[in-house]
Amino acid sequence: MPPSPTTMSRRGFFIAALGGLAAACAPAHPAGGLPRQLVWSTFTSGSSMYNDLAAVANSLTARTGTRVRILPAATGVSRLSALFAGVCDYARVGEEYAFAFEGSEEFASEHWGPRPVRLVWTPGNVFGLLVLRSSGIERIEDLKGRRVAWPLAGSSTRRKIALLLRTAGLSAEDVRLVEITEKGLVDGIKAGQIDAFYTVVTGPRIEELNSERPVRWLPVDGYPDDAYAHWPLEAPMAAAEPADRGVGLKDGEAPVLMRYALPLVAAPERPTDEVAALCRALDENAEHYASASVDADRFAPENLVLWPFVAPYHPGAVAYLEETGRWEPRFRERQAELLEREERLAEEWPLFLERHGGAPDLQERWGEWKRSRLPQPAA
Repeated sequence: MPPSPTTMSRRGFFIAALGGLAAACAPAHPAGGLPRQLVWSTFTSGSSMYNDLAAVANSLTARTGTRVRILPAATGVSRLSALFAGVCDYARVGEEYAFAFEGSEEFASEHWGPRPVRLVWTPGNVFGLLVLRSSGIERIEDLKGRRVAWPLAGSSTRRKIALLLRTAGLSAEDVRLVEITEKGLVDGIKAGQIDAFYTVVTGPRIEELNSERPVRWLPVDGYPDDAYAHWPLEAPMAAAEPADRGVGLKDGEAPVLMRYALPLVAAPERPTDEVAALCRALDENAEHYASASVDADRFAPENLVLWPFVAPYHPGAVAYLEETGRWEPRFRERQAELLEREERLAEEWPLFLERHGGAPDLQERWGEWKRSRLPQPAA
């Protein structure tokens, strides 16, 4: 889990320092189609997601001449707020882009509502439930009666935990949910306050934990087919896939975990030529950044999570994916469905507010409104 925004790991400090060196050594003029400077918002400094993005940004600065400044933000809303306000040009985000598109979770408020957002580049990562190997817990169903972390400020994480429990035939009532901050997860499992928590499979804090108390990841495969029937609704952007890497994995271990994109997104108004140029730069310079941090290679074109997607791609990204032969017919159909859904969401939101504005359960009412009037297209 990432430390606070004011704290940077030695690795993060080293990568940030490289950014200054890259800027000093950058070509005098940026590559075609890219501006002289870009600002990207992302996760807090010191987190693995920040370190990976910094490694990619530093490579682009050195290779293209475009200086990339990174703006760390502690929450999904703050990452996207910077994008929508024009403070940054792109944002590397978690599921909040899907919430913004749908006007759900934190965005189900009169201040927000549905917001158009576009996918630009879709590096993924793998997530799962972590336990200590010494706990004897090997499968999700083994968590019955055990203490599972319930993050205080992580509605999307709580949904994932509930989803995984349900997949294994458990409910929240079958485990002991322990409310805890994300920063307290590692210390909590060390102290025996919790037995499991949900997290990305790489990162400095869990590396440190594993060096002291070896960890295990609980696989999500091996359940009846109908156990996964609720995934398209609860986690439409996710897929169950073998982990190709992860802290604590032994030789030959590749547990099936949850994989989904942590994409680079932009506003629809971002210039198409610029977005296409950025995609080209990320593609053509992958060999220069792939080994610069633990997961920077996930930005390489062959590792992108292009499908499933739950918000439209930017036209510049579509153009580049078409140019490189990666834009499949099913993508085209899905893109059209989502663009139509975006129009319908924009039409329905003011009608919804006329009837339900000011209601204390606005999020629940908006969900019901969408289910009755805007059924979700299948991913």
